Amino acid sequence: LSGKTIDGVIKSARLENIPVVALCGMVELSEDVKKKLGLAQVVSVSKNITDIKVAMDTAYENVMKSAFEFGKNLS
Repeated sequence: LSGKTIDGVIKSARLENIPVVALCGMVELSEDVKKKLGLAQVVSVSKNITDIKVAMDTAYENVMKSAFEFGKNLS
């Protein structure tokens, strides 16, 4: 959450009053921290996966599934 890309996205979105959702591997952030960072929502794409090798091997599928589920919940 401290990389140049996410920081740039958050700063640009803030200027236009656009909410930002971050899809991340494993995330445990309080609502206060999310708000301070400028994130509307954080989605963990590796829920219930405790083994890093499994997480890496299934990363593509996990991101696709998480993005699909997030998109379904928008409406």
